[in-house]
Amino acid sequence: MFSENFQLTKGVDKVSVFEVIKDRFEEVLTAGVYNNGLFEVLDFDLSNIYLTSWSWLLKDQYIPLIATGFGDVFLYHKNSKAIYFLEVQRGEIECIDSEIAWFINEFLSKQEIIKDLLRKEQLDELIVLHRPLNYNEAFILEPWLIFGGKDCVNNYIIGSCSVYIDLVGQTISHSLPSP
Repeated sequence: MFSENFQLTKGVDKVSVFEVIKDRFEEVLTAGVYNNGLFEVLDFDLSNIYLTSWSWLLKDQYIPLIATGFGDVFLYHKNSKAIYFLEVQRGEIECIDSEIAWFINEFLSKQEIIKDLLRKEQLDELIVLHRPLNYNEAFILEPWLIFGGKDCVNNYIIGSCSVYIDLVGQTISHSLPSP
């Protein structure tokens, strides 16, 4: 269960994006940082700007809900009401499930998801090396993978998650062949 595995470590005094989809999921998760940066639940205002440079892929059909400590995003599809995962550096989305309660209470709590998708071990190393993340921050690889970056803890910095997501979206969209 969500509340058993995740602790709000830095809340923000703003309306959670989960207010938007509360008709599909009774529990409204509080906006803020969980487990020192493992992920963050977005507030409504920040959620509205997260995907501005991703319309080429997402067609304004998604609402960002949760960002990982590495700047990837779980999205809610407005029409299908399913949860998707946007792996930012790859510019790819993958459907997780249409049951929001299952996604929150079971999927996120699976040890293999915490280890492999949320990358808890690497995040813990980065927290020791730097510090816990604040709201709208992520550990960002320099240079990015798409620019040949090597994924090792010494190559990460802390930066604005929303700016990172925006810049990667712009970079990928400009590298696509013209229609």
